[in-house]
Amino acid sequence: EFKNIKFAYVEDKYVLNDVSLNVDAGMKVGIVGHTGSGKSSMMNLLLGYNDYQGGNLLVDGVDIKTYNKTSYRKNMGIVLQTPALFAGTIKSNVTMERNYSDDEVIQVIKTVGAEYLLTKTEHGINMPISFKGENLSLGEKQLISFARAIIANPKILILDEATSSIDTQTEYTIQKAINSILKGRTSFV
Repeated sequence: EFKNIKFAYVEDKYVLNDVSLNVDAGMKVGIVGHTGSGKSSMMNLLLGYNDYQGGNLLVDGVDIKTYNKTSYRKNMGIVLQTPALFAGTIKSNVTMERNYSDDEVIQVIKTVGAEYLLTKTEHGINMPISFKGENLSLGEKQLISFARAIIANPKILILDEATSSIDTQTEYTIQKAINSILKGRTSFV
C-alpha cells in the first residue's frame, strides 16, 4: 500500500506527491504514464532503492523501512527494459550463482518460453554467454532476464517496460508465457 507517498530526487521538487494505491496480494497492476511521470520512481521506492520523504509504503501492513533490505528484496523480482548479462553460462546468468539445480533452471527457461535456447548449442544450459551477452540477441537476453527474475519465486514481480525494446516475436513469446509468469504473484507492469 502506497499511503500518501511523497518523493523527490531534488528537495521540494516532487516526482510523486500524495500518491496512494492499495494493491491486494496476487493482483496484477498496470502503471501507465508518459516519460518522467514517476512510474519507475514508484517501483524504485517499492524495491527500497530510494527513500520517500512523506507518507508510508507498506507491504503486508508493515512499513518497508522496518524490513531488513536483503531479506525484503529476496521476495522481489524485477525485469528492466535493458537486460544485464554477465560472462558465464545461461545457468550462471539465470541463477546468479545461487544454488539451483539444472532441472530448476531448465524448467524456468521453459516457463518463459525460451526452451529453444537449450538446443541452440550442444551445451544446453551451460552454453557460454559472453560479456554483456554480446553473443545473444536482445530478445534472448530479455528471456534470460525473465528467467532470472522468477527462478526465486518472488512474491512481488516488477516488469519495468520489460518488453519495450524487444522484437515482436520475442514479445509474443513472453506474452504467451506471461500468465504462468505472473500467476500467484503480486505484479506491477
